Amino acid sequence: MTRIPRRAAAWRPSLSTLSWKDWRIGTRLTGLALLCASLIVALMLVSRQGSQVAMKELSGVYHTHALPMGALGQALDVLHRSRMRIVLAMETSYQRQALEHFERMMGLEAEVDEILLPVFDRFSAPSDQAQVAAFQTAWAGYREVRQRIVDLYREGDRAQAISEFRSNLAPPFDAASAALATLLAAQVDGSARAYAHARGASTASERLTLGVGALGLAVLVVLGLLLARSIVQPLHAVTRLARTMASGDFSQEVRVDRGGEAGELQRALADMQVQLRGLVSRIRQSTDS
Repeated sequence: MTRIPRRAAAWRPSLSTLSWKDWRIGTRLTGLALLCASLIVALMLVSRQGSQVAMKELSGVYHTHALPMGALGQALDVLHRSRMRIVLAMETSYQRQALEHFERMMGLEAEVDEILLPVFDRFSAPSDQAQVAAFQTAWAGYREVRQRIVDLYREGDRAQAISEFRSNLAPPFDAASAALATLLAAQVDGSARAYAHARGASTASERLTLGVGALGLAVLVVLGLLLARSIVQPLHAVTRLARTMASGDFSQEVRVDRGGEAGELQRALADMQVQLRGLVSRIRQSTDS
């Protein structure tokens, strides 16, 4: 009855068979793995830091410039709509319709104040504050002229109201609109500069990440080559010694200075050298006799 051989037991390395060079190689491999992990963590931290800086810069752009830009644009739109209401009131010949236009106009003016009040508190630059003061002065002058027009119209003096409208209302309105337009242009310019700065910070972070990655990759390549050399060099030495022995030169001694498979190969080569020396010696003796 044929007996099926058992499966060979898996090779289990013994710590006692490892030499100090094997321990050194293992230590180097562990260090290389730790260095790779450290490099990955460093790249993640650098990338995260750069993303946080870019997000902070962009958030600053939004809160500092984008919100005021939107509010100023909305205020300009409402301002021109209020001006259109008083124009319509002056063009109609019906007092009731004119008074309705006046009521809607004053509601729009209150909306302008509601929009601009929180925005003006954000401006701290002297140039912005000067434009805010110019707008407030012109806006107060515009509302004063507008109130005179409304009072004259309610008193029945439509001709004088139209004359006041044509003569005195346009200059303060244009000044208020110009002040808001100047503030809006300043916010657009500031937003462009802040965005460019944020973009520069993001680009610098990307370059730093690439630089750290390239440096780490170069270090890993150098260490990998050195480690590969420390592993492959003993095998090359054994290969050269085997070729020397194949050419008939048995004078070089085989040094067994490693453990594991490399040490087993060195010991096998040393045993083969001893046996070949004995065989050659016996052949010579028989030839001489």
